[in-house]
Amino acid sequence: MGEDFLFTDKQIQGPNDFKGGLSDNLYNNPVITQYILTSWIETESFTGYNVFGYLGSYKRTEEQDKQVESLLRSEGFTIRRIAKFLISKEGRHFADSLTHKSINEALKNFL
Repeated sequence: MGEDFLFTDKQIQGPNDFKGGLSDNLYNNPVITQYILTSWIETESFTGYNVFGYLGSYKRTEEQDKQVESLLRSEGFTIRRIAKFLISKEGRHFADSLTHKSINEALKNFL
């Protein structure tokens, strides 16, 4: 995991900026689209998308997204189940664990 983080040098402009390397089929699943659409907040100190889980991790890369989706599908996860995982607190803990482990090693703790 390295220098091509999805969010490092750009501000999130809209919901499609969270797609990264996820397939259209997964990213357009209603679980994800509804989650992102309802994550918009406006306060005195912040206006923008308040996205959590793996999906909101600032350490994602497009290649990593593709690998995660592929591995979860190979484990028999449905698109809906993957979508739920990607927006969950477990998904965020998984994303955070990737700094110390490979994707395969990290997923073992969450499957």
